[in-house]
Amino acid sequence: MAANEQKRQKKLAKQQSKEKKAKRELARQKQEMSSLAGRMRLASRYPIMECKVSTRKGMMPYMLTVVLSRRMPGGEIAMANFLLDCGCLGVKDAHGQYCTPGQYREMMEKLDRRRTMEDVEPERARALIEQTAQFAASLGFSPCADFMKAFALFGDVDASQCTEVFPMGNEEGKPMYISGPFDDAAKQHAILAQLASVSGGEEPSFIIGMRSSELRELEDIGWEENDLRELDGEVVIDAPFHRVKSSVNQS
Repeated sequence: MAANEQKRQKKLAKQQSKEKKAKRELARQKQEMSSLAGRMRLASRYPIMECKVSTRKGMMPYMLTVVLSRRMPGGEIAMANFLLDCGCLGVKDAHGQYCTPGQYREMMEKLDRRRTMEDVEPERARALIEQTAQFAASLGFSPCADFMKAFALFGDVDASQCTEVFPMGNEEGKPMYISGPFDDAAKQHAILAQLASVSGGEEPSFIIGMRSSELRELEDIGWEENDLRELDGEVVIDAPFHRVKSSVNQS
């Protein structure tokens, strides 16, 4: 009887240990799923569905979009998308989420209407993102706050398998700043000042966007019609830093 009781106790202890281990794993998974980075890391274990990068065609060749998606066992799709500024700022925006196949199709159709997306190897997409971030870092700019969280979806995709060196900056490989729709005067000046500080005294190249309501101010400081060009209902000014410095201060 003593031997049988000892066996029973050992079997019970083994079962209890197994249950505790399962509970710890369940708790770990729940904690992982409570954060964006955790959800992306979990999804990175599953097969890649699509990987797309926008082309450099059009009026904004410095701005690229990267989308990576993976199909989850329950039918959901994990996706991460990145807005890259290859001119100077690097990873401007990054977002990760789980969605239904219908939601995913809707988002991709909307994106396709705005820019031409091409299928690429995941290794190439990861290399593009990393090189863009590295170029920006060399200029003193950090990626957006959620970059590493969304980037976790790449998992073990090996960027070293891509040997391509992607063009950064303007045609000469020098930094090019393109102001975004939410870049106010203070942010514009901060970015231009940072570029000036690492340029060795050379004026940075840039494109500053202003709304039509601000054209009168430009005329007041001596701008002519051939200095302007239309882009999506906004006016984009492409000029040396000192020529728009006064107008930026006043806006």
